[in-house]
Amino acid sequence: MFLSDSKNSEDQNKELLRYFFGTYGLVIVIGIVTIVFGFLTDWIFTSPRNVPILLRQASITGIVAVGVALVIISGEIDLSIGSAVGLCAIIVAWLMKVVGLDPIIAVLLTLAVGLLLGAWQGAAVAWFGVPSFVVTLGGLLIFRGIGLIITEGETIASFPASFLIISQGSLDNSIVIGLGAIVVGFWLLTVFRQVRNSKSLSSGLKQLVPKVGLGFLIGIVVIYVASSSIGLPIAVALMVSVALILQIVASRTRFGRRVYAIGGNREAALLAGINVNRITFLTFLLMGALYGLAGLVLASRLNGAPPGGAPFLELDAIAAAVIGGVSLRGGIGLVINALLGALLLAAINNGLSLMNVPTFYQLVVSGLILIIAVFLDSRAKAKT
Repeated sequence: MFLSDSKNSEDQNKELLRYFFGTYGLVIVIGIVTIVFGFLTDWIFTSPRNVPILLRQASITGIVAVGVALVIISGEIDLSIGSAVGLCAIIVAWLMKVVGLDPIIAVLLTLAVGLLLGAWQGAAVAWFGVPSFVVTLGGLLIFRGIGLIITEGETIASFPASFLIISQGSLDNSIVIGLGAIVVGFWLLTVFRQVRNSKSLSSGLKQLVPKVGLGFLIGIVVIYVASSSIGLPIAVALMVSVALILQIVASRTRFGRRVYAIGGNREAALLAGINVNRITFLTFLLMGALYGLAGLVLASRLNGAPPGGAPFLELDAIAAAVIGGVSLRGGIGLVINALLGALLLAAINNGLSLMNVPTFYQLVVSGLILIIAVFLDSRAKAKT
């Protein structure tokens, strides 16, 4: 009897460890990377001045990463992200500098262009039956070509100050702390509800401790960023808002449940009466909205629109999603974890830059991280 109880307790502890590292493993990795780079850079990496810069660097990748995570969960792929975002940046620059439109009107029209790009690709995949790999690969070339035609190979630069605030502006510290308190409060409320609905008090309490700890960690990060001279960049606030909204859409709405169902088993979803084509189209349409938003942030951050678009952005976004646990086979993963993947990539690139490591070595490191993430995903698929 004693041996049986001991074995059950050991099994429960192992299950708890698997749950903990499976849920918070990426947060732990980010923490380790932060400590390592902090030590190697004499803690410049973790300084109140550098942290907001790091977050701003992650904003563009983070915005599109959560979108492509939803696309991948649905069983599709998007290789056109860099060209589409770059084209949207060129469009807003052209509208303001060449056409002479007011920045607000230019921003709205650019968001509409992003939606059109997503709608075009979504329609080709959903209703014309062209594989998303082919459609978005073609989109990568088409969008980049259109961008070169509009710019004639030259950067369009120097925008109004009212537009630059999108990426270069920051929220007031009191607003940052207030929003942080709301996020932490919502997180803890959700956790306590999960504990209350758990099968047993002991299992609920075991899950409560790490989640409450993570909630307080989020609060500490918010206060730390608010204490910096830069504050919380508006682009970062946009990135976090997009991630939270898409996570709610993916986990709490009928649309989100159907996306997971299609990615998990397309045939079963069809038999269940799900309009697969419509959901696929809407997924790409949503991705199109993020093209526009990320393009605005890119143009504002650079104070210009380069003719070549945003090279490698699609690879960074897909890598962030896969690192965040989104399976390339579809139907598995959390949208918001793609944001953590983007933060990890940004942290590594930022740390290497502070150490004066050349850019091409940073590309090698990013590529190795992607290969490792895909390898782990393949191993998980083999076990199932």
